[in-house]
Amino acid sequence: METQIIEFIQEHDIATVATNGPDGPHAVPVYYYYDSERNVFFFATKQHTLKASTIGEHPRVYLSIFSADPAVVFGARCTGQVISDFDDYHMDIIHRLIDIHGSEEHFPTPLVKLTESGLVLVELAVSDVNFARYES
Repeated sequence: METQIIEFIQEHDIATVATNGPDGPHAVPVYYYYDSERNVFFFATKQHTLKASTIGEHPRVYLSIFSADPAVVFGARCTGQVISDFDDYHMDIIHRLIDIHGSEEHFPTPLVKLTESGLVLVELAVSDVNFARYES
C-alpha cells in the first residue's frame, strides 16, 4: 500500500465497518489497529455482537475511514475472521487496542471493561483499496 495511505490510516483510530448478513447491511464505528506489515485491520468487540456473529458467518466486510478537513476517504474490501483464542501476536494487538480505546473518555465502553465479558478480536485482511483526497 502507498505510503500516503498508510500514513492516513495511522493518523486515525476510528473506522466504519460494514457487514452484510441475512437481515441486510449493518454498519458500526470501531476503534481499530492497523498492521501495515500484514495489511490487516483489527478491532475488538464482545463475542455476541451482531458484527462479530455476522462476520463469522459472512466474512466479506467493507471498512472506511473519513476525514473532513482535509476531505479524505479511505475504503477497503476485506475478509474478516473472528479470533477468540489469542496467541502472543493477538495479545499484543489487544494491548495496542487498549492503548487506543482504553480510557473512560471513549464511547461507548472502554475496552478494558470488555475483557471480562467475552472479548473477541476481529481481523480484517485487506483485498482491495480505494483512496481519494479532495482538494479545493
